[in-house]
Amino acid sequence: MDRKVTAQDQGHESRESLAGRELHGVCMNHVLTPHSRSYNLIELGNRIKEEGCHWHLLCVKGEHKYPNLGSWVTQYHFDPMPKDWGFLGHYLVNAFLDNVEIKDEDRFVVATDDDFFEPGLFKKIDEYDDDIIIVSMKRSNKPTGTDAGCPFGTLIAAPENMKTVFVGFEQAIIKGKILRNYRCEGVVYHADGLLLEKLWLEHMEKFRFLPDCYVYFNYLPPGRAGRWDR
Repeated sequence: MDRKVTAQDQGHESRESLAGRELHGVCMNHVLTPHSRSYNLIELGNRIKEEGCHWHLLCVKGEHKYPNLGSWVTQYHFDPMPKDWGFLGHYLVNAFLDNVEIKDEDRFVVATDDDFFEPGLFKKIDEYDDDIIIVSMKRSNKPTGTDAGCPFGTLIAAPENMKTVFVGFEQAIIKGKILRNYRCEGVVYHADGLLLEKLWLEHMEKFRFLPDCYVYFNYLPPGRAGRWDR
C-alpha cells in the first residue's frame, strides 16, 4: 500500500473504527489478534468485549471473512506471508503497523487467538498512564516444568525478565506513539521478545510493571497438551 489506511477504507470488514475514542475517560485499549482459529472466535471475542477493548482481527487475504462482527471489531486482510518469513503472527502485526494509522495515546497489545485475559485486566491497566505496561503471563496452571526454553509456569512482570524468552508480546501493553516505530524481525521465532528487549533498553523510564495482573498463554484450544486444567 502507498499510504496508511483507516478501518473505513476499502478491504476492511467493519464499517466503524473506534480508534481514538475515549473509554471511561482514558485512552482506548486495542487487542491485535493474528487470526487463524475460527473455533476460538466467540470465547476470546466475548472476553475482549467484556474488557471494553477494540478488537483487530489480522488475517491473510482470502481467509476468515466474518460479516456483522459489531462496531467494536475491525477485520483486516493482508497479503500472504513471504516464504522467507518465520512466524505468521509477527508478519501480520508488522503489516498492521505498516498500513494502519494508530493514535499516540491509544494502547495496543498483541494476543494470538488461543491466548486469554484474566477478568478485569484492562480496568487495572487503565489506572496508569505509562507508555509501556508489562503484566505477568501464566503459561500453565501446573507448578513446574519447561517448554521451548521458557519457564513452564508464569513469566513474572519484572525488569530482570525483560529479555528474550522471558517476556512475550502478550505481556506488553504499548502506546501507539511508541509501538508504531518498531517491527518484528522476520525469520526469528522469538522476534517479539527481541522487540520488547530493545524497547526496554531504549525506553526504561517509560515502563511500569504489574506483576499481579495476568494474561494466559495458549489457554484456548489447541493450547499445549497437558498445560492447562480447565
